[in-house]
Amino acid sequence: MKMQRRLEKWLRGRCEPGAKNIFHAQTAAFGRARLLVRCYYAALLYFAVVLLPDWPGLLERNGPAPLWPVAWLTRVEMRAGIGLILALHLTGALAAAALPEKKWARALAFVGLFEFVAFNNSFGKIGHSLHAWVLTSALLIFLPHIGRGNETPPRAVRQSFLTVFWACQAVVLLVYSMSGLGKLAGAVYQMAIGQANAFMPGALAATVAGRLLKTNSRSLLGPWLIDHPLAGWPLMLGDIYLQFFSFWVAFRPSLHRLWALALISFHILSFLLLTVSFPQNVLLLALFFLNSPFRPERGNWRMTLGDLPLVGALARRLFPPPCAS
Repeated sequence: MKMQRRLEKWLRGRCEPGAKNIFHAQTAAFGRARLLVRCYYAALLYFAVVLLPDWPGLLERNGPAPLWPVAWLTRVEMRAGIGLILALHLTGALAAAALPEKKWARALAFVGLFEFVAFNNSFGKIGHSLHAWVLTSALLIFLPHIGRGNETPPRAVRQSFLTVFWACQAVVLLVYSMSGLGKLAGAVYQMAIGQANAFMPGALAATVAGRLLKTNSRSLLGPWLIDHPLAGWPLMLGDIYLQFFSFWVAFRPSLHRLWALALISFHILSFLLLTVSFPQNVLLLALFFLNSPFRPERGNWRMTLGDLPLVGALARRLFPPPCAS
């Protein structure tokens, strides 16, 4: 128990006003989380409807190497199987958008999205744009039963709802931390064997140049960065810091909005430099974090600085935050 408490204290930081505010304002937090879940399924429905013009082309796709979730396609007529996947994706998204309080609707939405993403990735290339949506839609199945007319469910139900919502936030941030860990470990290994690595001043410029040459494309800011390689050094180091420590932010509500804005800015800059676009992730970050139900209502910049991973200890010494007792 002592080790668990020490770990929780380390993850949360020194000040915990966010957690205490949520404890005293659980009903308000529950209301915000419930609204965000409805918005989540409305966005999922939008993805399914936007796909409708592509249905004719998708129905004619041949020669997939089915991933295991859609391995059953090899046992049915291909066009009929693809049609079933597309219909399931649309029907599940529509059901969850209309009835987000129903577990069967949320489960149907997950299955439809899971099957569609597996099918779409069965043609030799894995796209990651919807992976975080698949993970969060799976977790949202476990939301507790509330009842359509019950606006103030019991405290235990509200807490269970908020716990599942927080789990979605945590898994989204964990995806970024895993990416950051890969970049950090790769850079350390390359540095150890004397190779060019992400810690070098020109690393981002070299990455941009390699990407643009490989894809035979031209980005808006890429050529400028290649001509000014030192400008990319703080951006590369900041990217590694931002992604690697993302999971810590799940335990520090005062950072939710700031970190989401930083990650969204990272995606925007990735497109401007590398032509790599992740609008689905941007929407997910905006939904779960820009108006996070766990964000303290009376936060201040000192609290935010003090909760920053790695550099928070120095920030607390320079700008002591008013910790709640």
